Amino acid sequence: MESLTEVIEHHPDLTMSDTVPLEQRYKASMVLSGAGDALGCNHGTWEFENDGVLIHEQVQKRGGLEKLDAIDFPVSDDTVMHLATAEALVKVGEGEGASLPVLYRALVEKYIVSMTDMAGRGAGDLRGSGTGSVDTHHALREGHPACGHRLMEVLDKAKEYVRHSGNCVELNMAHWDYFGIQWKSYLEKRGILDGKSKPQFPDFYGVKERESFYRAVSFKGCGGASGHDAPMIAYDALLRAGDSWVELANHGFFHGGDSDSTAVIAAAWWGALFGFRGVPEINYQRLEYRDRLSKLGERLYKLRGKHLGSLKE
Repeated sequence: MESLTEVIEHHPDLTMSDTVPLEQRYKASMVLSGAGDALGCNHGTWEFENDGVLIHEQVQKRGGLEKLDAIDFPVSDDTVMHLATAEALVKVGEGEGASLPVLYRALVEKYIVSMTDMAGRGAGDLRGSGTGSVDTHHALREGHPACGHRLMEVLDKAKEYVRHSGNCVELNMAHWDYFGIQWKSYLEKRGILDGKSKPQFPDFYGVKERESFYRAVSFKGCGGASGHDAPMIAYDALLRAGDSWVELANHGFFHGGDSDSTAVIAAAWWGALFGFRGVPEINYQRLEYRDRLSKLGERLYKLRGKHLGSLKE
């Protein structure tokens, strides 16, 4: 992970015009995820608002994205949990005798503490966040989010792990295929299942068209509210936006449904790719927990050589 190891071949619209230092991208991934979360939530006003057109109208009435000051937008439960997860990873990574039981215990401890910081943050249930983690890892390592076919490969490996784990195998297998089927369908629709082609979008992909698409790929008509469609919508926004933070927000933050869940993922990926380049400082400079997020990004960067995925039971 110490350098950009591949040129963006599959999605040239995501090519960086210059090399952003890896440490800065770690920090930006953490900080901007919080910024996206806060902006997508807007005190719960925009989160779960069904009318995406209305949200865009309200953003414009406030002067557009470039006028939205982070100090006016507290983070939601998504960032609180993100912080807890990062702190657990850092605690284990910096400690001695790391193992899966140690990691699990650290996660539980941090999550319990995080529950004391949920007042007014719209706390919900935990999601299938593996897709976001996998693609953030690839964005940091290779300079682009994981191509869709790699996700399908990871799903196959994860399925085999669950089968051999002996833990709730029957229950997991009963619902496992839904995620993969939905993602395969999406990747085929965008023409990128082969991992080589450039993503295909409609000639006109405005707010109303996106709203219709997000509802169509969702579980119950609420875009971003489920474990498969939150990262899917975030990925769609990233592919469409390229290196434009404004377009990322238009597609991934401001839409009907669970907008902060898609925003926290999309912004984390964008930061991992581009750092803070082109992001108005007003969107993150006075963000709640900015320093905490930034310092965790720095500590995670220093731990990048330690692969927690190889921890033993």
